[in-house]
Amino acid sequence: MKKVWISGLLLLAVVVLTVLLQTGGADRGQNKSPVPYDRGQTAADDADPLPESAMAVKDGILYSKDLVVGNAPEGYFRDALFIGDSRTVGLKDYGGMEGATWFCAVSLGVMNYEKKDVKVDGYGSIKLDQLLEKKSFSKIYICLGINEIGYDLGTLQKKYVAFAQTLQEKVPAAKIIFMSNLHVASARSDTDKWVNNGRINELNGYFKAMQDGLKVFYMDINPLFDDANGALDKKYTTDNTHLLGKYYSIWADHINSHAIYENQ
Repeated sequence: MKKVWISGLLLLAVVVLTVLLQTGGADRGQNKSPVPYDRGQTAADDADPLPESAMAVKDGILYSKDLVVGNAPEGYFRDALFIGDSRTVGLKDYGGMEGATWFCAVSLGVMNYEKKDVKVDGYGSIKLDQLLEKKSFSKIYICLGINEIGYDLGTLQKKYVAFAQTLQEKVPAAKIIFMSNLHVASARSDTDKWVNNGRINELNGYFKAMQDGLKVFYMDINPLFDDANGALDKKYTTDNTHLLGKYYSIWADHINSHAIYENQ
């Protein structure tokens, strides 16, 4: 009888230990950290990325060797869309980039673009969804973020991932080029809790992480205008945030010399 009792206790201990191990394993699985960034690719895309030998980098732009990053051919901007805020308005007004379509306005951002009517040449006041239905584009340049840099940056990251995925769904043939948010001058960065270059760099880092070299790209504009400390050089600005009109041509020239298109 004693042997039966002991055997029963041993069996019970084994069962309890097995349950605890299974439960612990399940908990560890549930508590895994989420993937920090999702570029919106399919499982097949993620499982079979292009090898490094098939990719190239030019001035920070990652791209497939099946593509060209170089001087814009004639007519390149006729099917290009620029989405941006007041700095992109400056690029439109002073950059001399003829033929492009501009969906840009003061205070535009990823938080409000869906509801905002923007005056677009040839279309009147229109929402982005409506514009994408009326005209097709093969490349979309984006420069947004400075107006919402005060939001939680993790929240912004998710919003921009969703924004890129929406554009890919609506315009699947288009290349999406995220341009960096311009830094602000030290006079603002050193005194502003929210609009400062540390936060701007973090947001730009999210954009850079999105590039896959096939459909999504990142173009860093800041080296054109930074001082030795990595801030917007005060010679380019009077309000510590926007470029003076005469300097937008530098930005435009960079875009012209870093056009992205298929290698013929």
